[in-house]
Formats: sequence, C-alpha cells, structure tokens
Amino acid sequence: MKRFLGLPLVALLAACSGASNSSLSLSARAGSVSATTTTPPAASTGVSLTRIRVALRDVELRSRDGSKRAEIALGPVVIDLGSADLSSAGVQKVLDSTVPAGTYDKIKFTIHRLKTAGDVTGAADLVKAGASILIDGTFNGTAFQFATALEAEEELEGKFVIDATSQNITLNFDPSAWFLSGTTVLDPSDPANQIAIEANIQKSLAAFQDDDESGHENHHGDDDAGDDDGQHGGGHH
Repeated sequence: MKRFLGLPLVALLAACSGASNSSLSLSARAGSVSATTTTPPAASTGVSLTRIRVALRDVELRSRDGSKRAEIALGPVVIDLGSADLSSAGVQKVLDSTVPAGTYDKIKFTIHRLKTAGDVTGAADLVKAGASILIDGTFNGTAFQFATALEAEEELEGKFVIDATSQNITLNFDPSAWFLSGTTVLDPSDPANQIAIEANIQKSLAAFQDDDESGHENHHGDDDAGDDDGQHGGGHH
C-alpha cells in the first residue's frame, strides 16, 4: 500500500515569525479513539470497508484565540487508508513538515474536492469521481463506492505541544457509526442517505498528539502513552 503524499509543504507562522522551527509529522488512522471501544463487526450493519480516501488542504495549527498559526501543509493532501490499514487500525504517516515551536490548541483543515490530480498520489480516482471523499466496501456482500463532493472546514481541539523533539499529530476517522442513524442502517448506495452519512463522517473526526504513533494521545516523556483523556473532536463550519 502506498503511503499518502501531498504537494511540497510550506511551514509558516502568521504571528511570531522569529520562532524556531521543529519537525512535525501528520498521520492518519481509522478506528475508535478510545482504548475501551471497538468498532462494531460488519455483521451488525452489513457494511465492510476496504478503502477510505479523503482530500484535504490548508492544514494548520492554531492557538485558541487564533493569534498564533502554524501552517503544516497548503495541500492538496490525500489520505489513503487501505484494507490492511483499516483492519489493523494502525497509524500511517501522511506527510512530514516543520512548524514553529509552541503550544497550540486546535488543528484546522478543509475537506476539499479535487479538480485536478497534478502529482498528488492517490488523487486520480477522486478527480474522476469529482469527490473529496471516496469510501469503498461491501454492503450485505455487494460492492459499493460512496462518493461525496463535501466541502467543509474542520477545526479539532486538543493540546499540541511542539518543541525541539520530533512530534506527530494523528487525524482519526472512526467509521463505526458512519452508516447508522440511531439503530437504523444507512445503505451507502442510496442517494437519500448521503447527507446523513456526510454528517456522520464529520462527527467522527478527532485529532491528537501521538508522538510515538501508537494511535493514542501521548507526548514525549508521558508515562501513560494510552491516556486518551485529552482527545477532542471538533465541529465543522
């Protein structure tokens, strides 16, 4: 499976331009952010996923009041999680960047429909479908591809401490409730369910500092790498 690649990155700071830069990687995974919660088996919904692709741009860190900003990637960036990634809920690196050292309270990005593929790995199918998100899988044994041209700005809260050591931030997609409305299963091939599925995808997003790339919130020097208490999902605007 190819790793996910984006266009050349730019690391900027809107305020405090004199701050020193530190290494930061951005990763992605699909699964629950809670160590005590598991994704329901396919039998409970009839849905089994084999691939998730999401196109992002304008990825940046921000302070709570917005006075400090650090650009991670202008994009576009394609997150591409295959069947092996989905079955293991493992963390896969998306990109490497540098950002000014400091403490940030939010990560902001835009889910963006791709119009041209350029040299972005994994972008061709998204462009062909006119989509920002492609989800492949089976529903009750029948293959489907859910495509959406959703355009949405996402802002996820957390505690992101960037210092002289190398850091990693993980974007988490929890697909366990994407195709559910309460207890009702949403057929991903039914256009009438598209808006509800889009909303479920947005609600499932989370981001956390994950310096050892374990899939749980942790910072360099933490004694408990599995402590997820600081994880927060953000709303969309």
